[in-house]
Amino acid sequence: MLVALLVWLASPAAAIACAAACAFLGVLLFLRSTAIRGWRTEKRTRSSLLGPLAQPRFIVLVLIFGCYAVAFGLTEIGVAAYAAQINRPALAGVFLGVMSAGSAFGGLAYGSRSWRGPLARQFALMLAIMGVGLAPLAGPWGTFAFGVFSTLGGIVMAPALIIQSMLVTKTAHAEHATEAFTWSTSALLAGVGIGMALGGALVEQWRAPAAFSAAAIAAWIAAIAAYLLSRR
Repeated sequence: MLVALLVWLASPAAAIACAAACAFLGVLLFLRSTAIRGWRTEKRTRSSLLGPLAQPRFIVLVLIFGCYAVAFGLTEIGVAAYAAQINRPALAGVFLGVMSAGSAFGGLAYGSRSWRGPLARQFALMLAIMGVGLAPLAGPWGTFAFGVFSTLGGIVMAPALIIQSMLVTKTAHAEHATEAFTWSTSALLAGVGIGMALGGALVEQWRAPAAFSAAAIAAWIAAIAAYLLSRR
């Protein structure tokens, strides 16, 4: 939403400059945080070139992360395509902004209380709900209704990311924490990239609804995989 506002009031270059400044400030604040200053590296008790990838369960997790991240990439392309189809491309930033607002609300709601049940099962539930939230975006909605569904579709995105981090911490050995989070982030970014590429091909051929339908399917596939993992 902030990007859309900056593009409207100033220019695309101003939006990029603002993003760079926010990233720089975020890194500084992160490095000055108490948690980072108090961090201690765990001594290695195992010697393995593969690090966390030597654990089969962690490999499955990484694949699940990549799968549901595909839904993120598809959704971003779908939103941009929908805005272009209604001849209001500037609204793409607004739709993504309200989706992020829904995600922030969901993250606060999830983090404000303790939840029972295995993390993998919680993860499966969040991914299944994500698919349910993204599927309606494929409908023939007007601008207002699409904005409402965008907000609802984003609600479980932050909780899914929170659970992802907790699963990495719980699954990987402590001495492999840095490598494990690197693989987790790499899978997430790779999935988003694949989703964007796939989304571009889908909207060229079948327009925005195809991207949203594919996003819902990707989330449901990841949910099924997470559920099966929780039973192991």
